Amino acid sequence: MNLRIVERDIKRFLNKELGLDFEFERKDDRLRATNELTLRGHDDNIYVAIDMYESGSFGVDFVFDKLEENPQTLALINEFNRNSVWLTAMIRDDGYLVLRYNVMAGTVDDLAGNIRGIMNQLTTDKIGAVLKPLTQLTQSD
Repeated sequence: MNLRIVERDIKRFLNKELGLDFEFERKDDRLRATNELTLRGHDDNIYVAIDMYESGSFGVDFVFDKLEENPQTLALINEFNRNSVWLTAMIRDDGYLVLRYNVMAGTVDDLAGNIRGIMNQLTTDKIGAVLKPLTQLTQSD
């Protein structure tokens, strides 16, 4: 994928069509779009990083506040992962709760459709029901 074309089209999609304010950074074979969002029903600000590669692969990380790793939180993460087909929950090495989505996109239109789809998935009632118990336990620095 040509990252210049991807940047132009995804910027139009995210910032103009969806009305968000993503910032873009290109480095080598990767284009990164970042922004902070809020999600109704959750007190965390969510840092969103979308990484797009010339190969056509891309990933989205939704980064919440820190979450202590203990049997309770690990059980809640397992419950989330059992109930989510597209998003995978984990605690990063630095302690932040992350929901991750990775996929291959053949075209820029596929990429935009996948981004729209995963953002919509994040806001479903089903995901909200298994995400809320996790975000209630997160703590900012």
